[in-house]
Amino acid sequence: MTDVAGAKEDFLASIDLQPSLTQTWVKIASVYMEQGDPKKAFDCFEEAIKHNADDPDIYYHRGQGKHRAYRSRPHSD
Repeated sequence: MTDVAGAKEDFLASIDLQPSLTQTWVKIASVYMEQGDPKKAFDCFEEAIKHNADDPDIYYHRGQGKHRAYRSRPHSD
């Protein structure tokens, strides 16, 4: 993703127009992860679940986000 800020603006505009689109919530969550803001990303996943808890894509991407957030934390060996 090269224009993260532009993507974020477009996804936010999409959410304003039709907040029930779960894929938009999933995509904006990816943008927040890319920007290093896992709190906002996981808030977006939760919002997606409110709109369609049966969409497996939400859980797949949320799992990826959790893995990425875990890997970026400092660990003691």
